Amino acid sequence: MTTLEFAQRNLFGPLNIHKVMWETKNRHYAGGFGLHLSIYDMAKLGQLFLQKGRWKGKQIVSEKWVQEATKAALDCNYPGIDIKYGYQWWVHTTNGHKGYRAHGRGGQFVVVFPDLDMVIAVNSIIDPIQRQPSMHYDYLFHRITQAID
Repeated sequence: MTTLEFAQRNLFGPLNIHKVMWETKNRHYAGGFGLHLSIYDMAKLGQLFLQKGRWKGKQIVSEKWVQEATKAALDCNYPGIDIKYGYQWWVHTTNGHKGYRAHGRGGQFVVVFPDLDMVIAVNSIIDPIQRQPSMHYDYLFHRITQAID
């Protein structure tokens, strides 16, 4: 079974995600990048993690994995940005709210703030030379969390 077939059976299928494109390298799905989803499906992944791996009353991803993946495992030391890395999720604090986000190439984000019960999905294009795309969105996430407080 390929990585895509596994994901379709165990993740995308239960989330009712059907339009999936996943880039391959040497006919293998890399797993860590190259996933193309609609903004609505990106939001579903954020909601799944917000709900600690549960979807419509069923545990799709283990709660333990959600906890492990969304806690800091590596300090990234980006100048001016207090952000760390978990497992495929960037971990950060905005206005005192702990959150985590997935970054996609070119400016796609899935942002989760558990204490606010909030998922933000962003689909945009950023100059590919920009190495720190989250810098462009830190202000947006700051303003959103500020508006809720």
